[in-house]
Amino acid sequence: MNAVNPTIEWKTVEGRSCLYLTFSGKFTYSDGVPAVKKMTGELNSRPGKSTLIFNCLDMEGYDNKGRIAWQHAMTGLKDRISDVWVITDSSLIRVGVNVLKVFTKFDIEVVKKEEEIKF
Repeated sequence: MNAVNPTIEWKTVEGRSCLYLTFSGKFTYSDGVPAVKKMTGELNSRPGKSTLIFNCLDMEGYDNKGRIAWQHAMTGLKDRISDVWVITDSSLIRVGVNVLKVFTKFDIEVVKKEEEIKF
């Protein structure tokens, strides 16, 4: 059985509790369905809005259906998400982030390493 992609956990970054998602390999639609369910459950388990951090340093790419499923999920969770950070050094992932920005209306910050995240 394959590992869950992404892994999803609460992590303290810069003194703030954040929902931290670590992606690896290629993100597919079949990855997205259980990940969206877990992310939604985690966000709904805490009051108010939460910061999301997507660590994509080990992500090799994504399929379009997976990106669309993720985009729809994020749009539906707009009342639960305060801000979004993406950690990547991949130009392909940055393109995907720009598409997410357009369709979700989130202000998504992109950094190359976690230490660059500043609230």
